[in-house]
Amino acid sequence: MDNDKRPKEPILNEEISKRPWWNRTVMGFSLASLFSDLGHEWVTSLTPGFLTMIGAPPIALGLVEGVSGVGQSLAGLWGGRKADTASHRMLYLAVGYLATILKALYGLVWFWPWLILIRTVAWIGRGMRGPLRDTLIAESVPANAYGRALGIRESLDTVGGIAGPILGAVLLARVGYRSLFLWTAVPGFLAFFSVIALVRDRRMQVSNPEGETTTRTNVDAAESTHTVTSGTIHYPSAFKRLLVVDTLFSVGNVVPSFFILVVVQDLKPVLGAVHASVLGIILYAWYNLVYALTTLVAGSLTDRSGPRPVLISGFFACLLSLVGFAFLPATVVVDTILFTLAGVATGTLESSQKTYVRLVLPQYIRGRGLGLHASWIGFGTLASGILIGGLWTIGDQSWGFAATAAVVLLALILLVTTVPTVRAKAD
Repeated sequence: MDNDKRPKEPILNEEISKRPWWNRTVMGFSLASLFSDLGHEWVTSLTPGFLTMIGAPPIALGLVEGVSGVGQSLAGLWGGRKADTASHRMLYLAVGYLATILKALYGLVWFWPWLILIRTVAWIGRGMRGPLRDTLIAESVPANAYGRALGIRESLDTVGGIAGPILGAVLLARVGYRSLFLWTAVPGFLAFFSVIALVRDRRMQVSNPEGETTTRTNVDAAESTHTVTSGTIHYPSAFKRLLVVDTLFSVGNVVPSFFILVVVQDLKPVLGAVHASVLGIILYAWYNLVYALTTLVAGSLTDRSGPRPVLISGFFACLLSLVGFAFLPATVVVDTILFTLAGVATGTLESSQKTYVRLVLPQYIRGRGLGLHASWIGFGTLASGILIGGLWTIGDQSWGFAATAAVVLLALILLVTTVPTVRAKAD
């Protein structure tokens, strides 16, 4: 067991409630997200066109996204446990940020299955760091400001997501896919140095009912007496219901790479391969801009009204975008509207899902809860990629989008009927 036996200075509830929500930890992770997502979205926006260029079928995109998503999620489950128990959380964070730099190796690939391996290894690092990052943020801000802290981090994350595709679109015709992939190592290193320079791990040490020494902040000790018994974690029913609904939703929630692929394949005969790819990348940058602006608004709404109404609106926006991609003709105007709806959906869901988890779980298992949530969603993402990629490969793109829209509709119904309302309380 990776535990630090030296006692930590307790951090009292009153101290946390008086902390500003915009602090070094939130700042460090926000800058790291900006740089990391710049590189990530740079690669993501180029991948559909690159796969088309080397002759890969649509199922290839589903496998690249899905298998790496499972690797990320399983690593997130492990990272969630480390977030609750490890004494050297900064070390695991550093490794996680360094591992994602491996995606630059896309530039050396000629046979598309190698992309699955490279992306999966890189995304294991991404998954490992996610629950650690979210737990450290949760420990550094008051409960009634958690949505804002996540919102600003996600918004800067998406600023990088806007800059990455724009750089890709501007440079693609001049530089080419392979050189652009190699250059993504630069923002990856900048993300790593942002975390090392700014983030601080502030925690206290207590013993939980499992007999383990864990590090936690602002925990009501009474929570642990009925949450963990005999070494088994008993998650609250609200968390279990959200877990089922979010997993089902992830099966229908198509990754935006497929939206780019729609533009590339449908408009390639009219615009040519390069210009169709550039248009898809520009629309993806627009998607990320909408995502960023929506995240800021959704974070504040989540703090005021609770995460459930925001979740419902996100599910509904996703449903509309999928129905549009399934049945509307591919034009610049139509695709712009559909990318906008998809951006609204993603922006509302990112902070509201994590805030819901944060509110219903006691702190000392929160990291594991975030990891479990991420792992289930990862398997749903794999299923989603196989579903839409497979139907697209054997039939038509409308088959895949119609099927995923039906899954999202079912998830929306379950969200409305089974997931209870929760509200933030001041620490």
